[in-house]
Amino acid sequence: MLIFQLTACVDSKMKIQKNISFAVAFTSCFKQDTVTLSINNEKVFDKISITSDFVTGLTYASTYHFTKSNELVVIADKNEKRLPFIGSKKLLVKINRNQIESIFEINLADGRNIIIEGCELKPKIRQFKNKISVE
Repeated sequence: MLIFQLTACVDSKMKIQKNISFAVAFTSCFKQDTVTLSINNEKVFDKISITSDFVTGLTYASTYHFTKSNELVVIADKNEKRLPFIGSKKLLVKINRNQIESIFEINLADGRNIIIEGCELKPKIRQFKNKISVE
């Protein structure tokens, strides 16, 4: 799955991990939800439909930022694209899920591996400083 690729890319080697300033992945409890994601007022996903895998709880919607090239790699619906993006230590994340908007201010000092869970009406953001593993 693509999300496992994301985790491996962020955590497999220290050199690679230092080149990625943050990673964001949609995970549990999404079921044919229409999602738009903006980071620092830059639209990343626009009205994509996501569903969490029944067994793993993962989706095919994620993004990660390379510091050296200032590129945001976006994976949605099993497709990958790259966008120019200037990173920062704080992120303003806007999630529009089924026409309900939620806004989060994220300090990357609290963890640069970020997951978005959809188990409640308002999505929940969790941050991790270390690798994310699915058990």
